[in-house]
Amino acid sequence: MRVRGGFMHLHNELLATDIPRRNMYLFPNKTAIVFQGRRISHLEFYARTNRLANGLMGMGLVRGGRCAILAMNRGEYLECFFGIPKAGGIFLPLNYRLAPDELVYILNDSGAGILIYEKRFEDVIERIRSRVSVRTYIAVGGSSIDGIEYDDLLSRSSEEESGLSLNGLRSEDEFCLMYTSGTTGFPKGVLLTQRNMIANMWGVQVAYRCTNLDVHLAIMPLYHAGSLQYSAVHYGLGGTVVILERFDVGSFFRAVEEEKVTTTFIVSSQLQHLANEVRANGHDLRSLRLIFYGASGISRDQLREALRTFNCDFTQGYGMTELGPRGVTYFTLEDHRAAMKDPEKEHRFTSCGVVTPSIEVKVVDESDRTLGPGRTGELCVRGEPVFKCYWNAPKETEEALRGGWFHTGDLGYFDEDGFFYIVGRKKDMIISGGENIYPAEVEKVICSHPSVLECAVFGLPDPQWGESICAMVALKKGMRATAGEIVDHCKEHLASYKKPKRIEFIKEIPRNAMGKVIKRELRKEILERVGEGDRTADKREGGRMSCGKHL
Repeated sequence: MRVRGGFMHLHNELLATDIPRRNMYLFPNKTAIVFQGRRISHLEFYARTNRLANGLMGMGLVRGGRCAILAMNRGEYLECFFGIPKAGGIFLPLNYRLAPDELVYILNDSGAGILIYEKRFEDVIERIRSRVSVRTYIAVGGSSIDGIEYDDLLSRSSEEESGLSLNGLRSEDEFCLMYTSGTTGFPKGVLLTQRNMIANMWGVQVAYRCTNLDVHLAIMPLYHAGSLQYSAVHYGLGGTVVILERFDVGSFFRAVEEEKVTTTFIVSSQLQHLANEVRANGHDLRSLRLIFYGASGISRDQLREALRTFNCDFTQGYGMTELGPRGVTYFTLEDHRAAMKDPEKEHRFTSCGVVTPSIEVKVVDESDRTLGPGRTGELCVRGEPVFKCYWNAPKETEEALRGGWFHTGDLGYFDEDGFFYIVGRKKDMIISGGENIYPAEVEKVICSHPSVLECAVFGLPDPQWGESICAMVALKKGMRATAGEIVDHCKEHLASYKKPKRIEFIKEIPRNAMGKVIKRELRKEILERVGEGDRTADKREGGRMSCGKHL
């Protein structure tokens, strides 16, 4: 493998696009990627990212041009993650679960000129082709509608690293454009730079003690910032990334046993499925040392049971796409152990942990005045991981980054020991009769009821109070509870004005691909079904309030 110009390059700081070269030099013959039986070494991965970058430049990708990828999890995903920015382009991952109209919105908003897509999505491409800005299509796993196949493009391109990649890139260059999940409206494009990405990667490494000896199992969709970042971190350290096309309980355990997986990242809601399988059939999980969990909430009882079931450590962090998605806070291995053993520290299970290294945080009121421990306000963050801007949204960018701080929109507080507790989204806060009510606080109490598996709380229009509280509740299998019992439980643990006025029992709480509750859709469903003026939640049954129906 020859590198044009050797290792002499002008920039004097490590960029994310330098990592494949670094790993090629340090671990040339070590396995970098495993996917469907194919093993790619760090040397081969370096060559393939160079070939991709050179091929894309030959097809007209210019500096700052957006190149999108629409695919399920596969080895090419990480090649695109590093290869597109090597060409000076901006990597744009697409959620393959989106509807055609949603894909059209993102492609046109971003102005993507090139789309790399998995062959299985060709029908979708045909449906949207005439409506989007894309001019060039490259297919993985077969010829594209333009006749361009991914591996053929690589075979025809040079494996030498380009002069641009070696000498022309800078830390402020744009690296990645990721669109938010859109649970509160149209998704926003979050623009991240080389500096953002490298700061995020090393921050995760420090916080979670990953090393080049780790074998990471990627099972969550790589279009998601969290899954992509954990995979990039492990690859970046010179480790091995085992990629599964999608989450499947059986495939998960086979991969752990066969590849001696040491770490993995999963959504909290999947822990129970994995724990049930372990208890039912048993598996050789001796290699597994650490499970990262997150993206959605988990009850204290569920986490405690998972900790007992898996003979490994657990850790989680609170972060967001705007931080690439570097955790603002992290709940360490030691924190989990202490909370399990010490009753006085068990309440920390409901926290997000302590602040990660190299960022500064503060909690502020509505006038951006700093608040002390125990006082609830909006969390603000600043530091190298903070994103550059929202794409095509200067007003939103100015508002979010005002005063040099990123205003997260998340409400919470720090305790005296520096642990952060989220109480809800600023936009989700319910104002009823002039009182501020945080959905997360009510959800925490409802989920502490012995019959409740999970719930979602949000506000509904109320002519008297402005807003009233609605709770969607899913019960544990085989358990029963009435709306009145749930309300009484809330009254026992909360101020009376915080109790739900309407309760609906459902089989499960709907979530998006990453396990986040889509409250916007729940609220819309309720309003469409009963109308804003319907106050059936005020009915009385047996001397108790009966809200909704019991399933």
